[in-house]
Order: sequence, then structure tokens, then C-alpha cells
Amino acid sequence: MAKKTQIRKSAVRFKTDVDALLHFTTTATQGVSDEYQSWIYDGAIIRLYRLFEKLMLEALVGAINNDTTTVSATLGVKFPKHLTDEACQYLVIGSGYFDFKGRDGLLQILKEFVPSGKVKTETKEKRKSKKTKTAKLATPATPAAPIKHYLVTIIEKAIYKPYLDQLSALRNFAAHESTKSRNAVLKATNQARIKSSGAWLKRTPAGKKQRRFDELCDRLKTIASEIETNAPAIKTRKPAAKAGVRSSTAVSVTKK
Repeated sequence: MAKKTQIRKSAVRFKTDVDALLHFTTTATQGVSDEYQSWIYDGAIIRLYRLFEKLMLEALVGAINNDTTTVSATLGVKFPKHLTDEACQYLVIGSGYFDFKGRDGLLQILKEFVPSGKVKTETKEKRKSKKTKTAKLATPATPAAPIKHYLVTIIEKAIYKPYLDQLSALRNFAAHESTKSRNAVLKATNQARIKSSGAWLKRTPAGKKQRRFDELCDRLKTIASEIETNAPAIKTRKPAAKAGVRSSTAVSVTKK
């Protein structure tokens, strides 16, 4: 049987890794110049994006792996009940890599593989009384409750949109510093000008107690916590006892 992906473990690991990254930025920026601090946060946003990217890929692969009816219903193709992680990952990224542009880009990828809340219809059948001796009569189709996967529900929340958009834009600007990435980051951060991703992330806005990078990390950790809460628990089967082997709780009998 194919191994089931532990989505909850992925979420917990993400939060642990982000805490380690926060500790790094706090300690590494002590006693260094303003420019060096910006460089540190440039590197930190690239790593943060990579950690979140990995979490979302593992969550999506896990959603397919743990219940292939999910992707079967979305793609319209019947898949076997048990698939390997590698097979599920190939369905998502093929021979490429996992990447998304902002909240809307991530939602677009998710909706390709898991139910997104579209209304489906079903036919309800009624039987006429025995006196009429009529066969089943189909009534007009009625809308069924829309199905939406928990990953879509979480990422669709309006509170996360600015942070997910900033995550992608800041990462791209830190990595490329192109005109296109600069324009995207100005839009995502609602700024008229920006020197670098790190220079913007290291600052603590007026009226707030956190650096922008720390606030972004906290929001992403909240997403991970929601995934951890909503992901189904994976039941593990205990290995069957071998024939001829006594249980440790068996009572021994001695002949007199």
C-alpha cells in the first residue's frame, strides 16, 4: 500500500522552520550595518517563500494521496485508490517545479486538483403510488450543497491575500531586482518607491510592534495552523502478529 502523506506533520514542520528563520534574522542582524541587515532580510524572504512553497506542495500532494476521489472528481478521471507520493507530485508539477504568483495564482493551482465549491446537480427520484402502477419518475434536477476543499477555503480568506501577494512579490524582487519584479512589489506593498525587499521587510511600521518580516511570518504560520487543524488524521495500521508468536500479554501455564 502506498504511504499516506502526513499533512499535519508538514504544517508543524513549517512552523518550526519559520521559528528558526525568525531566530536567525533576530540574531544575525545584531551589531551589523543597515545595508547588511537589508541583505539578511533579502535572503530570509527567499527562504521563507521556499518553506511555504514546500508546505503547499506537500499539502496538495497529501490531499490527492490521502483521497484520490478528490482529484478524480476535479479532473474527471478515475484514479486508483492508492497512489505513491511521487505519482501525486507528478500530477501536480509534471517534470517542472511548484511555483505560484500571489494568492490568486496559488488558488488557481489548488482548484485544478481539489473541489473549489462549484455547485453540482443531482436527480431525485420519486415513486408513484401502487394504484397507478407507474415506474420511477425523475423530478427536475435540484442543486446539491457545493463542495469546497479545506485548502481552498483557507487560502481564499481575504485576510491572507495581502500577505501571500507580498510573499511572492518580495521574493521575486529579492531574487531578480528586475523592472517587472519592482513594479509588482510596489503594487503588493502599496509603496511609491522601494530600495530592496530586505530594506522594506526589516522596518517596523509606525504604530506596530513587529517588523514587517515578523508579521508576514506570523500570518503564514496561522495558515499552517489552519491546515494542521483541518487536515484529516491518517490512521496507521498495526502490523499483524506473526503466526506462532505468542503475545507479550499471554498467560503462561506450567505443568505440575
